[in-house]
Amino acid sequence: MESSRRKGIAAIAVVLALAGCGSTVETTAGAPISQDGGLTTNGAATGLGGPGATTGVPGSTGGTNGLAPSSVGVPGATSAGGQAGAGMSTATAPTTTGAGGQSASRLGPAGTAFGVTDKTIKIGIFTVQGFSSFGASLGVNVSVGDQRAEAQAVIKYLNAHGGMAGRQIIPIFHDESVSGAASNYNGEMQAACAAWTQDNRVYALASAIGTQGDTLYQCLGKANVITSSAGESKDAQFFEQYANTFYMPVEVNLTRILHDNVDALYGAGFFGSNAKVGVVRVDDPIEERAVNDGLIPALAGHGLKLTDQYAISSGDDSTAQFSNAVLKFKAEGITHVLFTFASPLFFMTNAESQHYHPRYGLHSRSSPAALLQGNAPNDQLAGSMGIGWQQYNDVDASHDPGPPSPRAKLCLKLMRDAGQNTSVRATALVGLWQCDVLFFLHDALAAAPNFTLAGFRAGAESLAHYEAASTFRSGFSPGQLHDAAKAYRLFAFKNSCSCFAYVSGLRPAP
Repeated sequence: MESSRRKGIAAIAVVLALAGCGSTVETTAGAPISQDGGLTTNGAATGLGGPGATTGVPGSTGGTNGLAPSSVGVPGATSAGGQAGAGMSTATAPTTTGAGGQSASRLGPAGTAFGVTDKTIKIGIFTVQGFSSFGASLGVNVSVGDQRAEAQAVIKYLNAHGGMAGRQIIPIFHDESVSGAASNYNGEMQAACAAWTQDNRVYALASAIGTQGDTLYQCLGKANVITSSAGESKDAQFFEQYANTFYMPVEVNLTRILHDNVDALYGAGFFGSNAKVGVVRVDDPIEERAVNDGLIPALAGHGLKLTDQYAISSGDDSTAQFSNAVLKFKAEGITHVLFTFASPLFFMTNAESQHYHPRYGLHSRSSPAALLQGNAPNDQLAGSMGIGWQQYNDVDASHDPGPPSPRAKLCLKLMRDAGQNTSVRATALVGLWQCDVLFFLHDALAAAPNFTLAGFRAGAESLAHYEAASTFRSGFSPGQLHDAAKAYRLFAFKNSCSCFAYVSGLRPAP
């Protein structure tokens, strides 16, 4: 058991999101919220080129049959064959001049690339099938379903509706070894990269798996492999560094999460008076930068300061690390505890044993709903609040505001048809993520002039209103970071139902 707990925080916190229970309550935007999550009574209250670059140029043909690919766009729109299909619409295909001078639709972007032929496109799929059993060994009750089956369900649907860039998708699966990651995390990430850049070269990676650091993306970036991810928590600097290869169509970068969360919590009266604020983070340069660039300036903007931060080393026993963090914060009189991607669950269970009850600031990447189901003590959850953009992470089914798009309904059906139990919210969420990361690649390529990194980026940045399955609102634009979630709702723990509740309508994420 001791060895299985090594790097437990890395394996649990950065692999997949969890989901659980909550409720929905509408209040006036900006109004202070009480400890119980209700309104208070005293007032109202964010490459190009290089190895692996493609050889095609705009205007060249990419296929032989002249058929325009279907593009995921406005659900219910007419597909290439003239039939309406949920979640699919006709792409405006580029044209080339064919024999006899007649204009013909081009099959997908111009040119070619590693992992791409006239008829197929190879896409890497990252899974961690041992996640649920590993979580159970650490006392975390969560089931995320069969990730391979979830991805295959989406690929089957896309292939039946024209494929991706007019080509049939060939998935190249790689499953992360939980035990391997625990003993040699960087080695596990290098093995994953080798699977997609050496063993079986792919054009892009579709991943619902979170990682620590940037070992994987340094390697993929050097090979010009594009990543579409839904499971990561990376800071703004990371997005700038990997702007040509890394995209998150349904997420928010960690710098922005921490900054926006403070703004929302302050507006809701969360901090009260004389607050002493602490933050628990993973000992990782990305998380350290997010605290320095996002959290500390946001606190200062409201006349607050960060009293202390505790960096959890993923190489040490997680229980001892969190116990030390609790002991330190309690001795310092810290009244409000915030989190980056470090586990609130491990902190709360240790805080309860030490009779320490601060008020917690959470967010969707904290998986607030998964703190329920008997995982975290209710006495610890009282007064918790935060911003949420992933409803399956935030609240339970009976209080969910409903699917954010027709595509979400389609994806849930695909998961059920594949035998996945979408009544389990973690399973449903990961299934929706599989949809989002694959459909995003499809949509971006449908708008891309060619397969180069610059061509793909142009296609992605043209998706001003990406139809997401797992978040409220999403979209890209030129010159902006590629974390595309555009709206959140404030949530709070409700003592009356021992659940999390949305306590605001949609608010724009700056």
